[in-house]
Amino acid sequence: MAYSASPFESVTEFDREQPYPVIRFRRLKNYTANALFRVMTFARLMIKEDFDLVLIANYSAGFLGILGKLLFRTPYVIIGHGSEFLEQSRVRMQLLKAV
Repeated sequence: MAYSASPFESVTEFDREQPYPVIRFRRLKNYTANALFRVMTFARLMIKEDFDLVLIANYSAGFLGILGKLLFRTPYVIIGHGSEFLEQSRVRMQLLKAV
């Protein structure tokens, strides 16, 4: 038995109920292919949709927000869920502060 605090049975159902489009990237096994796929998909969406704001729900994807701001002049917001602020690595912490 699985329990979820969400009234939604699936992520797809949750996404459909939002008053705005939710775009989720699929994950590829190869790190480089995954990063390239995300950048290309993001760039295509930025051109096609002409977003007013990009909301990023994971700080490791913050580079997409920076890319959007530099190339398309679109502001971005990164949402932190908590654990990423406990990062112990100095390099990762500097990257987190930079985005």
